[in-house]
Amino acid sequence: MSQIYSIKNLLNIKDKNITFTENGISMENFKGVYSKIIHAKLSYSPNQCPHCHGKDIIKWGSKTSNIRLLKILEYNSILRLQKQRFRCKDCGKTFSTETDIVDKNCCISNDVKLAITLKLQKNISEKDIASDFNVSPNTVNRIINSFFKEHLPNKNYLPQALCFDEFKATNDCEGAMAFIFCNANNGDITDILPNRRLSYLKEYFSSFSLEARKKVKHIVIDIYKPYMTLVNDLFPNAKISLDRFHLVQLINRSFNKTRIKIMNQCKNKDERYYNKLKKFWSLLLKNCLDLKTERINRGRMFDYALLSEEEIVDIILSKNNELKIAYEIYQELLIAIQDRKFNNFKAIIEKYYYISNEIMKTSLKTFKKHLEYIENSLTYDYNNGLIEGINRKIKTIKRTAYGYKSFYHFRAKILISNNLLATK
Repeated sequence: MSQIYSIKNLLNIKDKNITFTENGISMENFKGVYSKIIHAKLSYSPNQCPHCHGKDIIKWGSKTSNIRLLKILEYNSILRLQKQRFRCKDCGKTFSTETDIVDKNCCISNDVKLAITLKLQKNISEKDIASDFNVSPNTVNRIINSFFKEHLPNKNYLPQALCFDEFKATNDCEGAMAFIFCNANNGDITDILPNRRLSYLKEYFSSFSLEARKKVKHIVIDIYKPYMTLVNDLFPNAKISLDRFHLVQLINRSFNKTRIKIMNQCKNKDERYYNKLKKFWSLLLKNCLDLKTERINRGRMFDYALLSEEEIVDIILSKNNELKIAYEIYQELLIAIQDRKFNNFKAIIEKYYYISNEIMKTSLKTFKKHLEYIENSLTYDYNNGLIEGINRKIKTIKRTAYGYKSFYHFRAKILISNNLLATK
């Protein structure tokens, strides 16, 4: 096996018109970086002029191009390719030889571009990718725009079950929050939109055929009125489920606000009780079925008594009736959601609906208003877990890049990371 063949094989160069000189590899300072330089020539006899298709062609000197290759042993690698030039006697125009290892008028090899597209699928900033491949961040940006096809959802198809959610995207978005929806069965992103306003979403989903919208049987949403209006108006056969996590979150926040209100009322009046409410907040928010029964020394706050987590909660609740009732509502609703028992959930709402605690009452009113959707939530297995996971990944992508200025560039990065953009 010849040395030239070995070099070609190493560099993945299959163009037979490229030849290497013996000992044609050197180390040089190229644009301030110590790099491996591979010297080669590109020459062949063209059949005709690319401009006028004339046959009377003569050689007309050469032109040297410095083409960036993939790194070799962490050294930047440059193919210094001497291209043969020709002149057409018929039209008087000149042209150079071409090769498939690099596009015309470009100095970055196609292998480098392909490697960049593979890296873009990982959670790495474009600046770091550019540094790894010895190109500029703008080059990585151009590769995103040139190598990947635009994501255009099929307007004649929608999955049978969908998840709706939103996230904070970029400052150039039309709305405060961007909108994302995905297949509720496998988590595949269907599309990402720059606006979650009802008028915008209605116009967008109206572009899907009525047959496609009729096939949607279930949609999981947050407790957000415009989503409910959207589904009722455009998806005639879809049932709405409120995400169970958001149901728990709503009542959790209401109870915690009640705890904080009572805690602040005790400040400078009953410091010991204030400190207990402040220190043991996590036990009060914990599911009562998960409280530990093991007794340990609780220190000066409880006069060094041996107490379990259950006993601590009982002591704290025994000193304030408003907190005790709020705790009972919170725990009963929590268990009803956990056990997926809608009748129990509905009975709890009716039992405590007229309580004087306005903070808890607000949440109970919200639940009563949307009982139909909550029944679906506790009956069917669908939830927003898949799309919440996607949103966590989106936040990580955004944090890694220290933010994005362009929504459509950010959208492309999200879709590439989820392998949803096909290469051209």
